[in-house]
Amino acid sequence: EPPPDAYRAFPGAEELLPPERIQPGFDLAILVDFGEKQRAGCPASLFAGVPLAIVDHHANGVHESDCVVLDPRAGATAELIFPLLDQLGCAVDPVSANWLYAALITDTGSFNFSNTTARTLEMGARAVGAGADPEFVSRAVFRSKKLSQVRLLAASLNTLSIDGDFAWVHTDAAMYRETGASEAETDSIINHVLEIEGVSVAAIFKVRASDVRISFRSKYEVDVGRIAARFDGG
Repeated sequence: EPPPDAYRAFPGAEELLPPERIQPGFDLAILVDFGEKQRAGCPASLFAGVPLAIVDHHANGVHESDCVVLDPRAGATAELIFPLLDQLGCAVDPVSANWLYAALITDTGSFNFSNTTARTLEMGARAVGAGADPEFVSRAVFRSKKLSQVRLLAASLNTLSIDGDFAWVHTDAAMYRETGASEAETDSIINHVLEIEGVSVAAIFKVRASDVRISFRSKYEVDVGRIAARFDGG
């Protein structure tokens, strides 16, 4: 999938490639924030004979690779990137700092979720110190929505169902056609569902032509990763 529109304003976004455009010939593959090759969206043959490293903070998952950097205590995988860059002797420039800051605030709800720790905040401070622009990143990620995205949010919330402390919505091809939106514009919908009083687990079912992609989010330290793992997710 192409990057969500929110990230297209980021310097460096033009260098991102969708999985189908990645060509063989690289020396190292690194999976960030997930641990299963099949979730990369690339043919398995692309990884043949290439060393594989994984950097992740999700405890669930296979994580089969030559090198694994895994810390479930981290609020965001970006927390683990800074120490790696330090060990490699790589400086963080302002362009990279913006991406790292975005990774921190999206995984922690702008440092509001229970997974936020002192180290999370320290890494945020490091990103800002390296040149990240908090106002630009926050505006691009959370406060700049296309009209089609707002219409998709409204359509999806009209499908809301609640059972106890579990709430869920769905999107499908008909909604995308009617609103002019795409699946890439569904990322923030689940946050609105989780904000409902009394809800501790939220899900969005993204109905596709041949399958259904499910995203979970929780509060009160409910481990939705264990639920996702039952369906080979993470």
